[in-house]
Amino acid sequence: MKAKFYLTTIEEAWMMSETGSNLSLEPWGGDTREYRGYDDGGIYYDLPPGLYVAHSNVHSLELYDDLDRRLEYISDHGCPTVIMADGSEVKLTQSVDNAIGHKDGKDRANLVEGLEDKGKLYIP
Repeated sequence: MKAKFYLTTIEEAWMMSETGSNLSLEPWGGDTREYRGYDDGGIYYDLPPGLYVAHSNVHSLELYDDLDRRLEYISDHGCPTVIMADGSEVKLTQSVDNAIGHKDGKDRANLVEGLEDKGKLYIP
């Protein structure tokens, strides 16, 4: 099974602490009066056996294991890393279905590296 992860960037927000970039299972929802941002179009990653993506009871996309436990994920230099229920970490690999590169010729690792250098990468 595959999941599409987006690198979303909030450039302007009601509170400055809300600006920055992070990984999301959902694309940027569109600018509002208080928020302006974008996403990178998303990249598909292969999920290990037993993991799946589904809507939560509040209708957001979440990552679950085969026992229906919601799992957290973090960014490891732009690559999603899943925190399993036992505390172990599983770094996801890009699906072979992805087209390589982005519009500007940079791959996600280079894009994230640039954001980290500028202090703009937010990893919850």
